[in-house]
Amino acid sequence: MYRTFVQTHWPKLVVGVVGCLLVSHLFELQSAFSGTYGRQLEEDGRSVTIRLEQPSQPIPTLQDIAFDGSWKEVNRTEFNRPYHEKLRACRSSSDGCAGNEGKLVLLALGHFRSVLDGATQGEDIWCDSFMDSLHALGYSMLIPQNNEELYTFWRDYHEQVQLIVWNRLGECQNLFTNNTCVQSDPEVPLTPPNATHLNIPLWKIFNMHFWNGPDHPYGSPFTLSPEDYSAWTPPARGRDNYYLGYSLERTCTKVPYVAHSSRPRQVYVYAKHLQFFIDKNYILRNDTEDDDDERLAKVNFFRDLSASANATFVAKMRHDVPGMNVPDGISELTHSMYDRGAFQHTVSSSRVLMGVGRPALSPTPWAALCLGVPFINVITGWDGKHPDDSSRWSAQQEAVFFLRAGEPFVYNVKSGDRLGLEEAIRKALDTPIDRFIPSQMKMTALIERTRRLVETDWKPIAREQLLGITTGRPV
Repeated sequence: MYRTFVQTHWPKLVVGVVGCLLVSHLFELQSAFSGTYGRQLEEDGRSVTIRLEQPSQPIPTLQDIAFDGSWKEVNRTEFNRPYHEKLRACRSSSDGCAGNEGKLVLLALGHFRSVLDGATQGEDIWCDSFMDSLHALGYSMLIPQNNEELYTFWRDYHEQVQLIVWNRLGECQNLFTNNTCVQSDPEVPLTPPNATHLNIPLWKIFNMHFWNGPDHPYGSPFTLSPEDYSAWTPPARGRDNYYLGYSLERTCTKVPYVAHSSRPRQVYVYAKHLQFFIDKNYILRNDTEDDDDERLAKVNFFRDLSASANATFVAKMRHDVPGMNVPDGISELTHSMYDRGAFQHTVSSSRVLMGVGRPALSPTPWAALCLGVPFINVITGWDGKHPDDSSRWSAQQEAVFFLRAGEPFVYNVKSGDRLGLEEAIRKALDTPIDRFIPSQMKMTALIERTRRLVETDWKPIAREQLLGITTGRPV
């Protein structure tokens, strides 16, 4: 009879056993999730409700983590404290660290300190974005206040340091030859730091260099760049630099997109200094003209176009030319030069961001495009015999130019071309664009480049670079 019962009901028995195991497993997951749902069970004749927890919020992505900038809203001292605690806990634990917490990046460039102070120069924005990507990946960071503190951090945590981002100051000014500071030969066994020698492997030191070209004793691979110089033509000196890049996605996407029809006919004239209006690259400057009417038209350009195009020109700049006034027709804004929120709001409410020739390589044109505002880029140089050959052009914001986005996102105007500028402004005023973020400037792309930077074994690359130096090969 037992055998008959089993043969007849074994499928139900199997399902029952599996069901019990699944319920038991769900009980074990109770502490891992939040939110509840119930299941009625009988226990000793009593009805018992077992509440199993389920996720109330989706698991955040790396991009979600990077977009939360609140963790940086602390002073310099408070910033380091949680990382010290994590690193010390990692060393004292027999199980080590979870994830990347035990991997330390020392941020010794002065602009990292400026980020915590709310600074908004191009280098600060780059460093801010890099910190976001490190945070998303779970790496530990320490920002030394000076070189002495950097040396202390290195001595304390040298076994956990993955890399140092530095600007090569103090007694380590000449990294390549200063043997009290670094070990530059990858073939020599590493020596731990001591009281007199830091013994930092040179292949752990990287220089964030905002401009084109290499800037490291080992050359390009150890020079971090904000732009992808390999995309420039003709080949740029920094084409072999490590393209770290940056992303403005976290900050610009928090600013609401303003519909084109809701924007005033406003042009933001991007000139950080009054001096830029007399610079050799000034977009309205033309030293070869001898027509008085043309000169007068350029002097009164903003006033006249404001009337004829029903447009408003606004700007904010430093008054650094004694006796010189803001050009007639430009209204100067009242907010602080350093108020990034007010700046973004004004740009997002504009229909055009107009370059004047400087500053070069600024992140602001990228921010404007992300806000849905087209940019007028000044062509500052060209081949006189072939003026229309864009492969021989140089520009105010060359990274934007070499993206080749073209109109209606970017309008390229040669310096001195008043009519071309007027035409570009009129077209941009009446041609709306959506937000535009190049794929390489997405936060996900930056996170991946940051991961590769931190996780790469740079010692073999340093060996190759050193070989190139000793044999006279360009590095």
